[in-house]
Amino acid sequence: MQIRVFLPMALALCFGNCLTGQAIFDSTFVIERAAVFFDVNKHDLQPGADTVLAAIAAKCLTTNRRFLEIEAHTDADGSDGFNQELSERRAETVRGFLTGQGVPAEQMRVVPFGEHKPVASNASDDGKQKNRRATVELWQRTRMTWLKGQVVDMETKEGIPAMVSLRSRFLNDSIQTDSAGHFSTPVPDRMPVEVSVFSPGYFFETQILTPNSLEPIQVEFPLPPALAGEVLTLKNFYFVGNQDTLLPKSEPELPKLLKFMQFNPGIRIEIAGHINLPNSPPGAERKLELRIVGPQSQKGLHLSYRPGGRSRTADLQWVWQLRNGIPPCPHRTRAGSQPEGRDPRAGKPRYERKNAKKLRKKKGHFWWPRTSH
Repeated sequence: MQIRVFLPMALALCFGNCLTGQAIFDSTFVIERAAVFFDVNKHDLQPGADTVLAAIAAKCLTTNRRFLEIEAHTDADGSDGFNQELSERRAETVRGFLTGQGVPAEQMRVVPFGEHKPVASNASDDGKQKNRRATVELWQRTRMTWLKGQVVDMETKEGIPAMVSLRSRFLNDSIQTDSAGHFSTPVPDRMPVEVSVFSPGYFFETQILTPNSLEPIQVEFPLPPALAGEVLTLKNFYFVGNQDTLLPKSEPELPKLLKFMQFNPGIRIEIAGHINLPNSPPGAERKLELRIVGPQSQKGLHLSYRPGGRSRTADLQWVWQLRNGIPPCPHRTRAGSQPEGRDPRAGKPRYERKNAKKLRKKKGHFWWPRTSH
């Protein structure tokens, strides 16, 4: 993430504190990038480049709080002086086109780099072509304020050190709290920001906040201890009706679960998938639950799961974990099963073993067969 804080920030801090008690200042964020490419020793735009540049120019003109930064480059053939001059000509070609699209000169900045910032090796023709380029970054000045808060133990209310992840339209960053769980970080003013907190030995928590410099708040994040047998409903996991397909809006939740496991390598978890029953009332959701099964007896991160209605719902999460380098436990387990996934029917009469599923269904609960991965 790239952020720039302007020199007037000090004045803004002072002025904002005097009026509202909350600091206000401007930062800039890159919200879009575009690239165009050039032929050998040429600075003319290639066919199709005008469409790319016209699109980013139109977005720049929507507000005077946006500006463009043009960086021009060359391959490594030729002398350093020649390449520097060639990159300047390429940058001016791009700027001239953007000026023709109506972008004011004060909303553009040109930075020619010559051959000194390659994105590929100059040992091949393909790499040289990638280096003969000009990139245009669309920056936006955004009003910022401060988000302050504390991460605490839900039971003792004592502060705990944690990592705080922030994600919004212009922001994607992580910070570390102090030893007492306190944190303070700049965020866009009056824009929703997703704040997730992680700490070893605790479940994670996510809140959507809209900081307001006129109404400063102190946010508290109470984290429940991640103890054996405890269950956490995973928020914001949504599925297509009658399917095990995860909706795209739920995909940002998957890295949170991965990060939770990375923060807690000594535990074993279980994922349970659930479905709506027919004629369920509004608000009844297909959901995933995370259960702490117990301490991890093997080195590394492991995952087991049980289906709570539809096995493929939990299986979707399991496959994602595998793709991110987390090996499975030897067996799938269910809530209340033996720690190593032993068959609970072992040692029972043949008839009871054979009809265990039917017998348990009559009693109102199910046993899910053990299956090797």
